[in-house]
Amino acid sequence: MSPSSQWLLLRLALAAALGVAVVLACGPFFGIEALQARKEVLLAAPSLIFEKELAALVPAPKDKLPVVEFDYSNAEQVTRESVEAKELSADALARISSMRAADDGDAAYDLGEMLPPALRQYTAGAVSFLHGQSAQAQAHFQAILALPDAERKSRELWAHFMLGRLAAAQGDEAAAVSEFQATRALARRGAPDPLGLALASFGEEARGVWRRGVIAEAVDLYAQQAAYGSRIALNSLVTVAGLIVKDKDLLDKGIEDPLTRRLIFVCVNKNSGAPFFLEPQANDDAPNSGETTVDRIVAAMERHHLSRVSGAGLLASAAYDQGRFDLAGSLSALEDVPISAWVKAKLALRSGDQKGALMAYEGR
Repeated sequence: MSPSSQWLLLRLALAAALGVAVVLACGPFFGIEALQARKEVLLAAPSLIFEKELAALVPAPKDKLPVVEFDYSNAEQVTRESVEAKELSADALARISSMRAADDGDAAYDLGEMLPPALRQYTAGAVSFLHGQSAQAQAHFQAILALPDAERKSRELWAHFMLGRLAAAQGDEAAAVSEFQATRALARRGAPDPLGLALASFGEEARGVWRRGVIAEAVDLYAQQAAYGSRIALNSLVTVAGLIVKDKDLLDKGIEDPLTRRLIFVCVNKNSGAPFFLEPQANDDAPNSGETTVDRIVAAMERHHLSRVSGAGLLASAAYDQGRFDLAGSLSALEDVPISAWVKAKLALRSGDQKGALMAYEGR
């Protein structure tokens, strides 16, 4: 390759790394930021878009589940009340209102005469649940599942979801998992799910799994929820990552799981996306010590004798951003992926090695 061709390829590689469009016939046309601070822009660490990275922790699902989550920008929120207002008559809504005002589930049931059986049982169960009457609530929800197919259809999925919440509250995790999985199975078969309970069931199940200390399974459930488009799941993943990196025992458990590792590695990088309701805490340094989050993660990797590590390129990028250039170099060698090549190229540029940077960008 001629020197001029090498220089052209280097220009293209650097421009691609910066996200700058190169117009060969008329250019170069660089963004004003790059022109004003060329060296800083060229050597700066990248900022990940957390939403994109976290939503892609697991493969995109082949099916679809409705995403119904609170959105401050949407004046017309989907709620239980708004769903019932669309499906019920004024008389039925008045009966539902009377039932909801009762302080006992069985008393609420008595007020629900003339309502469809599933709706009557569900509302009575909801009142029982609200007032801590677990046995009554469970009986009403299970009564829905005993109805003929056509009669239980409108509230069958809702009943499974609430039975899952009851089981989780009572510490019966096996029953809770069964009910939440049944909720999702019904949605996938086309059962009405106007409240997005099937998607919410991932988070409910993950919460119980996390309480039992099964970190990898909890992360997987939150990641599946996020892959469907849940912003609540994104916040859950970031929160979980923050908890893990601050606790040595949790970090030792999490570092052994490839998915949890990748989650942690993503969360120690800069976020260039929209701010989360719960800001990531994974980048906070340990108080009153010189140990950083990256140090704690690397120490955990060393304790578990990890060598070739999926996601290490992301950790190398975080180390580079913190000015830990030697560490960034060693971490970039643990995974042969584009972001590792990017770190190697940036390190070469810092040392004035344009040829080495070019070879890194070429993947050599």
